[in-house]
Amino acid sequence: MSSPTTRITPHWTRSSESGETVSTRAVPESERRRHYAEQSSFTLVPTPLMPCVLYEAKSSAELTYVSESIVDLLGFSREAVIGWPSFWSECVLDEDLALVEEKFRELDVIGSTSFIHRMVNSSGLPVWVSHSLRKDLASGSPIIRGCLVPIGRDKRIYALDQNVISRFVHKLGNHFQLLTLVINSLRKTLPELHETEILQDTVEKAIELTRTFADCNQLPSWMSEIQLVEVLKAAGASRQASFLAKKVLLREQFDRILEEVTMVGDPFLLELAFGQILEVALDASVAGGVVEFDGKVDLCNSSSVARIRVLYSGRGILVHDLTDATLPFVVTKSSHEGLGLSVASRFIEMHGGLLRMRNREERTEAEISLPLEATKEFSCA
Repeated sequence: MSSPTTRITPHWTRSSESGETVSTRAVPESERRRHYAEQSSFTLVPTPLMPCVLYEAKSSAELTYVSESIVDLLGFSREAVIGWPSFWSECVLDEDLALVEEKFRELDVIGSTSFIHRMVNSSGLPVWVSHSLRKDLASGSPIIRGCLVPIGRDKRIYALDQNVISRFVHKLGNHFQLLTLVINSLRKTLPELHETEILQDTVEKAIELTRTFADCNQLPSWMSEIQLVEVLKAAGASRQASFLAKKVLLREQFDRILEEVTMVGDPFLLELAFGQILEVALDASVAGGVVEFDGKVDLCNSSSVARIRVLYSGRGILVHDLTDATLPFVVTKSSHEGLGLSVASRFIEMHGGLLRMRNREERTEAEISLPLEATKEFSCA
């Protein structure tokens, strides 16, 4: 893969008295010049040029032209994607594919549109893009012209959208409403065992929803260089007692290279993500079952990617539910709220990774891909 084009942008920095490097990008030019005369610690920092990708497509969305920068964005050559009928279905994240298809259909009515969504590069990692497209009728036959611009892993992308927040509020409201009804009933009649059980269950669910909502709305607060395998082992060790109580074997196997690599991330959120996946696997398993928890390092396009897998038997996920498995409140069991995989997927994506659920014959597989270098680019600013 060719290296991304770079340009030198005047990005002035200076060292403060505390030793921190302070950006002065927003300082007026006259002020910059004055500081430059006074300070000797200014440097010019090369800034990568964002690989803007231009494309043309038929009405069916099949690409007929794409700029060479597609290789910098997704790792595929332009020859590989031109005429590729399933380009969008293969390279757009499953959860976002319906949105992309809807936007293409909208062109027949509104002519042009823009939105953000996720794509998947050749290494199997997510890439957030700003996508603008329009339908051009000037040439006689309709042509779709579009532009894909990558956007960094900025905290604004991962802020909960209003739809997710409203789901949480609706669920919390339902539980508290039921709680009120049961309490009113207890006031009129003598307490009965059944009503007491309902009351207890409702209170516990309301509390758990509140805790999960608090977890789900977190952003990484402390990014540091960590040994990924230590986070994985911590997630397994903290849940070992639950596996033993259910008589399910947790079998861990991490290759030697994974034992040695480090990444930049929030160890608390990563441990919580892997722990949630293990809990989903345990819940689906029966006594005597085995949950395999393993990992390795792949080299993809000169970059290292950690592949973590949780494989378990038991109750699988229906084929038509696989795409939505990581969405909030998508459940495979009536006694659960369907939040474990949603929280895990959110925290993994915050670190530039991707969680995918698959059915492997009579087993279910959760595969997590995490970049081991690109995570250093994460910004909470």
